[in-house]
Amino acid sequence: MGTRTTRIPSNKLEQKKDGLIGKMVQVVFWEGSTKTGRVESANTTSITVRDPNTVWYNRKRHTHNIELSAIREVLLDEVSEW
Repeated sequence: MGTRTTRIPSNKLEQKKDGLIGKMVQVVFWEGSTKTGRVESANTTSITVRDPNTVWYNRKRHTHNIELSAIREVLLDEVSEW
């Protein structure tokens, strides 16, 4: 099975943010840095992403609340089925 990378630019993120909940994404910021994780929630101003390397017994859960204005694009890897 292959994967297909879907790029969601910042100007379309407001419309598609609800479909990202529960999916693994890479968030690219305007300054060039990237965060990877699973989207836990989304609202009109921000999304919450949890790091994939979070240990189950860690109470912090390494969540990041990211403002939509700081995001350049969101990359979503979808598994393609034959």
